[in-house]
Amino acid sequence: MTKTNLELLREELDAKFSALSATTGFGGETQATWDSVLRNFVKVQSQWEGMTNFMYADQLGFVTTGMGDLIDSDGRGADKMHAAGNMNAYGPALLLPWKLPDGSRATEAQIISEWQLVKSKYPGIQSAADKNITQLRLDDSDRDALIIKRMNDNEKILLQSFAGFGTFPADAQMAIHGMGWAMGAAFVPAYHFTGFQNAANTGDWVTAKAQSHFKGEAPQRGVGQDLMFDNAITVHSRGVDPSNFYYPGTPSTVPAPSGLSGRTVATVAIVIGLGATGYVYRDEVTTFAKESYVHGKDLIAKAGAHLPKFQLPKKGLFT
Repeated sequence: MTKTNLELLREELDAKFSALSATTGFGGETQATWDSVLRNFVKVQSQWEGMTNFMYADQLGFVTTGMGDLIDSDGRGADKMHAAGNMNAYGPALLLPWKLPDGSRATEAQIISEWQLVKSKYPGIQSAADKNITQLRLDDSDRDALIIKRMNDNEKILLQSFAGFGTFPADAQMAIHGMGWAMGAAFVPAYHFTGFQNAANTGDWVTAKAQSHFKGEAPQRGVGQDLMFDNAITVHSRGVDPSNFYYPGTPSTVPAPSGLSGRTVATVAIVIGLGATGYVYRDEVTTFAKESYVHGKDLIAKAGAHLPKFQLPKKGLFT
């Protein structure tokens, strides 16, 4: 069966994420997101965000490109949802290396003109239809760099609300990254998602699931997100390795626990991670957690020598 252009684009970017997940620039010792989430990020999120290299107006009227990457500093309108219609909010678009059909770089004036054209045609023309009225394009490498940079930047912002993000089940990480992609990584303070924040930070994925939905959420995203949280609920309740990503698998694909509890491993890792840096990063957990499943209590005892140096948070992430 012949693959579509979108499928080929997804595979290409998936490969880049996989390669970068093993480097220190993205996915190194200061990376909180599990490798399994990085490897599947584009495949999962692009089904709801699409994948383009031209400017288009999204369903709310914000000018966008790439994989739902906002290039519009417009504020929300009277309904606090749709774009207000500011025709001078093109600043973010000027940061990208747009190309003309002949491959030459577009001028600032040409970028502004095309941005304003897309903005002015909404809602009559939007989404994929904007391809027919635009001529500027991003090279694939520039589009991919935009997506990768945004995910990396988003993680730093998410860590401000979720200090133990590096220990969350991979399915929960993916769902939260998706929420941040759709609403903005600062969605907790911006939209007062404190109920969700508190649930996630205490490992209460049942409540987190119930508190995760937001205004304007696409139905398909909501269904997928719910399934990810169902998987996170099962991973947490069974105490199994949190680094494995199961979506689109269901809770039935999560294995039964064996050996040392994943919850115990995560709790010790949180103490070490929070005590040392204030956040828990993926690689601080990975080596310790993976070996713990093999060596069990011996490794816990070895790590225990470090515990007197740190104190548990007053409100633990796992209760």
